Amino acid sequence: MLIRATATGLPARLLAAAFLFLVLMAGGGAAATLDLAARDSGVPLAGHISVYHDPSGTMTFDEARADAGRFHPIEGNFNVGYSPQGAWWLHVSVMPEPGQGGIWYLAINARFTDMIQVHAPDRGEDGTRHIAHKTTGALFPPQSRDLLTNTYVVRVFLPEGEETDLFLRLSGARSLSAQPVLWRLPDFVEHLTLNVLIIAIAIGAAGITSIGALIFGLWLRSPPFAWYGAYVGATALNFLANAGFLALILDPLPPFAVLRLQGAIGCLGIFISAFMVRSIFCPPGRHPFVRLWLSTFGVAGAAGMAFSVFGHYGLIAPALMVSILVTSLIVPILAAARMVRGEAAGLWYFIGFTSYAAATWWFALVVFGLLPIGWIIEWGYQTIGLLHMAAIFAGMASALRAGARERRLLQGQLLRASQENAAALERAVERRTAELRREVGAREQAEAALRVALREQRNFLVMVSHEFRTPLATMRAAIAIIVRGSAGLDAQLRREGEKIVRALTRLTSLIDTFLAEEWIDRAAMRAERASVDVAALAVDICREQAAQGERTIETAGLRHATIEADPVLLRTLIENLVSNALKYSDGDVRLDIGARDTGIVLRVSDAGAGIVPEEQEAIFERYYRSPTRKLKPGAGIGLHIAKRVVEMHRGSISVTSSLGAGSTFEVWLPERAAAEPASPSPLVPAPGD
Repeated sequence: MLIRATATGLPARLLAAAFLFLVLMAGGGAAATLDLAARDSGVPLAGHISVYHDPSGTMTFDEARADAGRFHPIEGNFNVGYSPQGAWWLHVSVMPEPGQGGIWYLAINARFTDMIQVHAPDRGEDGTRHIAHKTTGALFPPQSRDLLTNTYVVRVFLPEGEETDLFLRLSGARSLSAQPVLWRLPDFVEHLTLNVLIIAIAIGAAGITSIGALIFGLWLRSPPFAWYGAYVGATALNFLANAGFLALILDPLPPFAVLRLQGAIGCLGIFISAFMVRSIFCPPGRHPFVRLWLSTFGVAGAAGMAFSVFGHYGLIAPALMVSILVTSLIVPILAAARMVRGEAAGLWYFIGFTSYAAATWWFALVVFGLLPIGWIIEWGYQTIGLLHMAAIFAGMASALRAGARERRLLQGQLLRASQENAAALERAVERRTAELRREVGAREQAEAALRVALREQRNFLVMVSHEFRTPLATMRAAIAIIVRGSAGLDAQLRREGEKIVRALTRLTSLIDTFLAEEWIDRAAMRAERASVDVAALAVDICREQAAQGERTIETAGLRHATIEADPVLLRTLIENLVSNALKYSDGDVRLDIGARDTGIVLRVSDAGAGIVPEEQEAIFERYYRSPTRKLKPGAGIGLHIAKRVVEMHRGSISVTSSLGAGSTFEVWLPERAAAEPASPSPLVPAPGD
């Protein structure tokens, strides 16, 4: 929450007018002449200064010197605050005592003054005396000073035993103040060296603290520490700028650019300080209105940076000044509330922000010209600022320590709760383990009983199927003989006999299908490996199927294709695919044999009605029958058996089909594939549906 003396506007003019009125009411007359005696340090001109306000700013040095009676003496140093209209003239009479004449250096501490004109006697290289007119100030480069320092320095020649008049003219849009001091060169160099050393130590300490706090905040993921580190860094930059060193460091830049950058640095400090205070006192969910105010204040500081860069800082400066003063009153209240709640950091925050609030109001009153200026404000404000940062750091450290204690307490509670939960969990696991043992035992018994029941069921099914096959075959042969030898029978009896033959054939096929499924289940997917010529086997099967159904089956592709497979299962696979194509199509059927990826490809194509896309995956399921094919005989198990045989041989099976254009079943079998262990059944399955 740094204040920069750059605001303009009606309040500043009223304050300057009030100060001017007080000066004029003090009465006329010249200030006492300053006697220069032998000293070991500089000679302040405070108490010997007379001032005159030139509202038009047109008065010349000759006019000021000719009518010195218009000047009015003031106490202490010169400070009128904001006085953008006209110019102020300062007059000091100096009388060097014997041995004190010669070259002196007039150091003018007026950091916020844009233009300073000094009219004082000087001596040229040839020894001649003359009245020198020298110009310095914030709007002039450092090279214009007689000594390249962080303050404005002008060399003057004071003849011994003669009363000499010094005239200074100050003007600018910012706060006008001046603390003139006369120095001998050795004393000034010593003073300047000590001053630079102190400032360097302070800025170096602030820089190291800033970097350390930033690293610490990022490492701990603590927003207050991170913002604090940025705040200390911004404060160090402001200290560097307000002490006059920024112009020296950026000497190649024009003075107006340095002033704009100085304003931007001040606004950066406002932006960072607002969000630092918000992170300390207003975490999400606490003090929403204050949090909104601080956020708005910080955004205004960021906007002020842009205004400063483009040279329009004066437009936003009054609002920023008011916001700073209001915020400096709010933050100590928040710190006091924490202190009342007994928080460890509350006292440190209260000390840090209360002292800085007092320094801020003090500095503001000085900037507005309502309080005198002196070395106390110069060093006191910076000292309080350093103490303020130290107190904030102590507060955050106390909060961190309290948080660590709370975490340790919570960790202890969590550890005890975890131990209790572990013991309870162990007891629950023991109970559950006992229950699982009982459940596993009961399940094993149930599974054993189920296996016995399934084995008995399958044995019964096999027994019944075998027992049915013999009489059915006998009935089928007898009826066929009767039908063939019944040329003289009635036509209706012939038709009924043919129906019996077809029914017996279908019943026999169904029994063979169920036996094939049972055989595969009992084989447990274990195949007997042998070298099989798939092409020759497929040609034989197609020849047999074509003769039985009086249909045409075309074979194409490789004449010889040998793989390692179970010959019985491979025959079952091809018979099911070919019989399925014959059953669901009226046209010709085609079987292609090819090679791909170290394997054999079988394609069985028909010109039937095709399969709708929704059913192309379901047709491989056990007992699946298409709703559109209910009139066709079958149990819906042939394609399922084909898929299982393919999977046993580590192959793949797929179908492509278009309605009205037929279907193609493609099987890929590797040349050498490991089969799952099983023992083959002596039963030979019949073709599926």
